[in-house]
Amino acid sequence: MAGAHHREIDVDHVEPLRLALSAAIRTGSPVVVDCSGIGFADSSFLNTVIVGACSVPIHLAGVPDGLARLFQVTGTTSLFPHHPDIPSALRRCAERA
Repeated sequence: MAGAHHREIDVDHVEPLRLALSAAIRTGSPVVVDCSGIGFADSSFLNTVIVGACSVPIHLAGVPDGLARLFQVTGTTSLFPHHPDIPSALRRCAERA
């Protein structure tokens, strides 16, 4: 699981997510990104999860409305399964394993 621990994920704050996602991807298993604490995200966040999704399925948990809007506006909503919370996302990943 990769966590987005900053309230804002932009070019100045995306590196911790990139590193966590890279480590999680190396396992070859689906990855759950906890989005519940994100108040703002820009194309840096979007690029990071899209690049990750090229390697393994990326599941998003707790996506706030503002972040959901970013996915809608960019036409990327269908690239990532959205789940209401982390337990739901983890259950779904386990079902597909």
